Amino acid sequence: MKIKQPHQIRAVKAKNIIYARRLKYNLLILNQLLKASNTLRFFLHFYLLQQILLPYLCSMKIEKAIKQSSFSSSYHKVLVNLIYTGNWVRDEQMKVFKEFGLLPQHYNVLRIIKGSMPDPIAPKDIKEVLIDKAGDLTRLIDKLEKMGYVKRNLCPSNRRQMDISMTDKGLALLTELQTPLGEFTEKIQQNISEDQAEALSHLLDELRG
Repeated sequence: MKIKQPHQIRAVKAKNIIYARRLKYNLLILNQLLKASNTLRFFLHFYLLQQILLPYLCSMKIEKAIKQSSFSSSYHKVLVNLIYTGNWVRDEQMKVFKEFGLLPQHYNVLRIIKGSMPDPIAPKDIKEVLIDKAGDLTRLIDKLEKMGYVKRNLCPSNRRQMDISMTDKGLALLTELQTPLGEFTEKIQQNISEDQAEALSHLLDELRG
């Protein structure tokens, strides 16, 4: 085992002191956030989102991840970080969906249809709550129907409308996906606490306005 030299030990202690001071400062900021006016709270939201919460989601800071040392503003930095982190989440989950021949959009559609059970749901209602609204919903449903996960039926009250419902095979698929997707959620839980996750979700709501 390599023994650290005295100057190395002092460097580690100094680094820990700096980290402790920064953490204390951030906690003071958080405390002020609870008391702040709406205008000040808006700017503090961005500060906390960028400086405290987002760095926990990925294993490296955004500057190192994209090899960019500076940004035009904190707003620019947080937007880049959001896009990068969103793509990271997509890529990690895609490792699971790929094994089943699915895309994240297919999973989203299946979850929406399941959420409407025991009633069927119209495509327009699915489209309204889709996370990725840019996808071709008709093609997504076509593939799910071809794979036997959903089925289409004419709406009894509106013959011009198709109702979409889940099949037993589709329910079995969602059950099977719970374990690998749950493992990904556990990975997130190792990086941020439940309180931080709730705070991050709140800040993202604020970001959208």
